[in-house]
Amino acid sequence: MESQMKEFEGKSVQEAITKGLTAFGLSKEKVIIEVLRQPNKGLFGIGATDALVRLTPKGSAVEPVVEPEPVVAPAQEQTETPASISTKLLPAQEEEQPLYSPELVTLAVSALQNMLTKLGIAAEVSASIDHGIDIDPQNPPLVLDIQGEDLDSLIGRRLETLRALEYLVRLIINQRVKHWVNINVDVNAYRQHRRTSLQKLALRLAAQVVESGHPIRMEAMPAAERRIVHLTLRDYPGAYTESSGERSQRRVTIYPRQA
Repeated sequence: MESQMKEFEGKSVQEAITKGLTAFGLSKEKVIIEVLRQPNKGLFGIGATDALVRLTPKGSAVEPVVEPEPVVAPAQEQTETPASISTKLLPAQEEEQPLYSPELVTLAVSALQNMLTKLGIAAEVSASIDHGIDIDPQNPPLVLDIQGEDLDSLIGRRLETLRALEYLVRLIINQRVKHWVNINVDVNAYRQHRRTSLQKLALRLAAQVVESGHPIRMEAMPAAERRIVHLTLRDYPGAYTESSGERSQRRVTIYPRQA
């Protein structure tokens, strides 16, 4: 069903959802709704953005990801490209037409690089396209990976710092190009490594659940990481997943499937 997911914008979250429901011709109960971006009036009118939601017709138990509340919008950023910026786009597969123009890639990399420079952080930014798990093939994210030494502080507890940087970059680029661009920010490929580790852990625990017949409750994780577990085990024979708990203590439990 992931291939049927679509994104909609509106002055409010409800307006965006209504647009999506009308486009699909479905009721609210028959779709999974993900709030990708809250509406933001910007700072003195700069950086104003509409709400953005993703709607997916129901058909799987995949848990939606809710983006965090917006942080304070930045002032207008400079977009000159320092000589140290790596703007080479490295797609995971050959494309007849680039999904993102070289100009947009340069603009995105430059915006993040300028931000790091103002923070006094010595690092380089490279760009690639993510074709990993649960990625819409029509709209894969442009990943800006910050590469350097001693950058753990840019990740933050539960990815809070990384998400803030990501939001600021999206805000700058969306304001410049006048349309939403799917941009992810990473640090030394942390998210990619974390995703791979979670997939391996989920498969290992699922095998233990099937063998023992007893459920296993995983550690508390952010929504995006719980989603990876759900997707990894969605079609796993003999086991299924459910989330439970409140807010930061929400966890995934792997249950044995009854014969």
